[in-house]
Amino acid sequence: MPFKPVDQAIKIILGPCIDDSDFKSREEALTYDQAGMEIDVILEKHDGTVTTTAVTPTESGAGVYDWAHTDQGYYELELPASGGGDYNNDTEGSLTVVGYCTGVLPFKSVTYDIVPEKVWNSLVEGSDNLEVDAIAISASATAANNVESVFTGAGDTGDVDLVARSLKLNNDADVALEILSSDDSAIKAVSSASGKHGMELAGNVAGNGLIATGGSTGAGLKAVGGSSSGAGIYANASANNDAGMELVKHGTGKDIDADQVDDILTDTAVIGALGAGLTAIPWNSAWDAEVESEVADALNAAIPGTPTANSINERIKTIDDHDLVTKIPGVITAAGPTKAEMDTAHGLLATPAQVATALTNYDAPTKAEMDTAHALLATPAQVATALTNYDAPTKAEMDAGHALLATPAQVNAQVLDVLNVDTFGESSSVPAATSSLVDKIKWLCTLARNKIIQTATTTTVYADNGTTSIATSTVSDDGTTFTRGELA
Repeated sequence: MPFKPVDQAIKIILGPCIDDSDFKSREEALTYDQAGMEIDVILEKHDGTVTTTAVTPTESGAGVYDWAHTDQGYYELELPASGGGDYNNDTEGSLTVVGYCTGVLPFKSVTYDIVPEKVWNSLVEGSDNLEVDAIAISASATAANNVESVFTGAGDTGDVDLVARSLKLNNDADVALEILSSDDSAIKAVSSASGKHGMELAGNVAGNGLIATGGSTGAGLKAVGGSSSGAGIYANASANNDAGMELVKHGTGKDIDADQVDDILTDTAVIGALGAGLTAIPWNSAWDAEVESEVADALNAAIPGTPTANSINERIKTIDDHDLVTKIPGVITAAGPTKAEMDTAHGLLATPAQVATALTNYDAPTKAEMDTAHALLATPAQVATALTNYDAPTKAEMDAGHALLATPAQVNAQVLDVLNVDTFGESSSVPAATSSLVDKIKWLCTLARNKIIQTATTTTVYADNGTTSIATSTVSDDGTTFTRGELA
């Protein structure tokens, strides 16, 4: 069952809430004060007693027993750690919440295991650890004490046998195993089988197989082989260039305490003197002819049909396949752009500063803007539906529609009818500068036909009846220039 921590406010999920009339519709709008609402908290304590406590849900954010819909007819009920008038989450045990309201089938939560905070933090949150004390191993308290002695040095002060079929210690940081002894050997490994090693240590990657440091007078490592064939020390590095064993001496001690050490040191001195430490071997001129012959043979050998990838043979074959020997001279002699042309072309490129400014000033659309614009586009399904539903006109319908259009002769007849048959009344006022062509023609006819009276200061234009003034303008004459103002 799921865990919930004690002494903390917790949220319980109840549901699904199903309509009691059709037994399938999900009720997704039940309020905290729904008609007939009854909520009970059933707690089975660890001592076996069971309590049932009724709680009254409150509106979300307005009380201590907040009630809120999550989804699909499931609801969330909060139980406080303290301060609740009906129930507080302050007791460990198995908790189930059941409920009922009018029009809804009875509903409930899953059963939660209300656990101590440390259990919750260690098993769920991962922010703490469970404390476990080993009181006995295989029903033996002595065995538990012996294990404590091995790992802490406490408890039993006598020798303790630690028997293991295999033991593997991994440590990515520093020392995987450190054993210290104040008396006798810190570690002693003895093989009981003939031809088997007492201990085998293998280094990996950049690590050493074994690092052993002796005391002020004791050896860092003392290994005694079997009486017939077993090696005293067998160290094997599992990666190239790594030492199987590294031994460091201190003071006047030797790197390796063995009978052959002196002979090894003598031979090493000879190698160092004659071979300069094998770092500067002189070239023997007798090797010249042999090396030259091998190189000549390699250069004269026929290139295979499929040379080794990335080999010099493959590169030479590529040059030969593309006939670069004849193509490259033509490319080199071909006329290229002049420096002036290159400078002109370069001048057309934006500078880094201009690019940076453009990028800085660029107001890229936000995701919300892109989503809004995208929402305005028709979906493929909508386009497909529109194309499917589109009722395109047939040729017969197109021909019928075309037949309704006026012919050029009909248009010409209508224009002539307007010009020769239709009549228009006279102007009743001066047309505006942006009036229609009809109004402007009517005004020209009025000026050419109707009565106009001119005085020393005023020009008056009359209507067809000869008495109604429809426009006037002011005139003046200074002896040099005659001026007639705009008719209005």
